[in-house]
Amino acid sequence: VRAGADLILLTGGTGLSGRDVTPEALAPLFHRTIPGFGELFRFLSWQEIGAAAQFSRATAGVVGTTGIFALPGSPDGCRLAVTRLILPEPPHLLTQLRKHGAAAAPAPARPVGASTSPTAASRLAAPRSVPPSEDTDDAPTQAYRTDALDLRAEGGEPQPIASGPASGRVAMVAPAPEAAPGFDPLAAGWHQALAGLGATLDRDKRQVPPGEVESNAPLRSALNEAGQLAVLVLPDGRRYSLFGFPDLERPGSRVLAIGEVGSPIPEIVALHRWPFRAGTCAADRPVVPGREEAPGPLCERVTGRAPRDATGTVLAIDKGTVWIQRSNRVFRWDGRKESDEGPVRAALGRMVLSWSQR
Repeated sequence: VRAGADLILLTGGTGLSGRDVTPEALAPLFHRTIPGFGELFRFLSWQEIGAAAQFSRATAGVVGTTGIFALPGSPDGCRLAVTRLILPEPPHLLTQLRKHGAAAAPAPARPVGASTSPTAASRLAAPRSVPPSEDTDDAPTQAYRTDALDLRAEGGEPQPIASGPASGRVAMVAPAPEAAPGFDPLAAGWHQALAGLGATLDRDKRQVPPGEVESNAPLRSALNEAGQLAVLVLPDGRRYSLFGFPDLERPGSRVLAIGEVGSPIPEIVALHRWPFRAGTCAADRPVVPGREEAPGPLCERVTGRAPRDATGTVLAIDKGTVWIQRSNRVFRWDGRKESDEGPVRAALGRMVLSWSQR
């Protein structure tokens, strides 16, 4: 890891398998732990994935004046940790680290029987006064930096994460050089989708919603709760009405993009669910793929299991959920049971209401 990083984000090794040893490797290095990070991460994960969140051992602590966060290996878990917990508070965190970290940090204890060779872990605990030119870390990990689209293993300099007096630099470290397309940990929340789609935002314009929205009372009622509107423009010129809940300012806002695709079903994209492409599936140049796929294979890919009745057409998808249209009724499949969501219009209204609240 290059010297000079204020924050280090580690991905992977926080589960329960025999090779998940990241928390054990970090524990003797931490001068101070940040227990609230792991507690809040598991709570937020529980809201998204349920009881499986209890098996995460995500942790964080301080080594000298560097904050180290051990994140899970899944892109969704990284997104949650970075956008909801790490990026919202970098100025305060960096100020605290620099004000108290160096003076209060004792030398980390070395476990009994631990090797004295200069491993990557021991170098993490070394003083950060080492010039970057003298950094000779040869550990089997790779530093990551971000560009507008995704994470690439380039070993470049850590990138800025804030501006002003508390500005800092962050390094990403992962055991494998694979990252989800469109995932940018420096672009918080729904802004990841803007980067992944190459889209621009026009806050001074308003787009008239598709006619299917105006004629659908449940859908229109859900969208009326938006606190801020704008227009999203894709590189190919397509324009979408943008609805922010509660606004379009905060990274944690729920943001829906709605476009017209020339069918009775409006194109709806839940941008805040990125990098998973959640929303209705449209056949014409879809942002959310799936309309042309058979329900059985798609359900198995998204939920892990195909429904007993694999007929119909895929209407929408989300993480762990697929909506299937059969005639004029919609059925929701979550990998365990199928529920009747009623007519298409009512189902779309409930779908949008759900996306606008979580």
